[in-house]
Amino acid sequence: MVQGFKYKASAQGVSGAITRPFQQVIPTQVSVALPERGGYSTDRAGAFNFQSILSFASAEAVVSGSIGRDETSFDTIATVTIEGLNVLGMVTADRIVARIASSHRNREQSSFLALGSYFENLRIGGHPVNIVLDFGAFQAPVQGEMQGVSLVHKVEQLPKGCDCPGPHVIRVPEFGTIRLAQFRATVDERELTMVEIEMGSTPTGNVKVGGPVAGNGSDP
Repeated sequence: MVQGFKYKASAQGVSGAITRPFQQVIPTQVSVALPERGGYSTDRAGAFNFQSILSFASAEAVVSGSIGRDETSFDTIATVTIEGLNVLGMVTADRIVARIASSHRNREQSSFLALGSYFENLRIGGHPVNIVLDFGAFQAPVQGEMQGVSLVHKVEQLPKGCDCPGPHVIRVPEFGTIRLAQFRATVDERELTMVEIEMGSTPTGNVKVGGPVAGNGSDP
């Protein structure tokens, strides 16, 4: 076992900013970071409503890091759960979960798993949308850095009038652009955000929900 391993895991629930017709940062809701020595940290928030633009019923973030059960790996988990999401009545969901589990062994490239990340009853404009996820790209080894990749394999039951310029990108007229289950991957880390909304009508701004969550660590 490598001595002095530095754990790294973080989880953030909701964040963003409004730019028009007023300028205001949306206060970050639930945010935790794991100490380098590992351990366990949580944060939880009850009902939240920002200017009737974004609201949720509850949010929780959890990070954990410790030696694996077989004592041959350093394991981390980062999870965020958002319940009762409502963004301007256009994007709603009963529950959104972002989860990253990682396992690091003796300077080898770490293994990562996003299984457990999901959307429950995601709706756009009141219409149920089914998001089919594929975790393969998340687990694959990478060289350098990958950005703007997604867990989304396909979007089913898209409301009429909306279009998908990319597998995980949904454009909604007179509302904005929704990006789902995006992640950034490096050799040593994965970072996942389940929902990012660029509101292009009024109000305008950016909202992130269910992330970013990130995990792994590094040898000394």
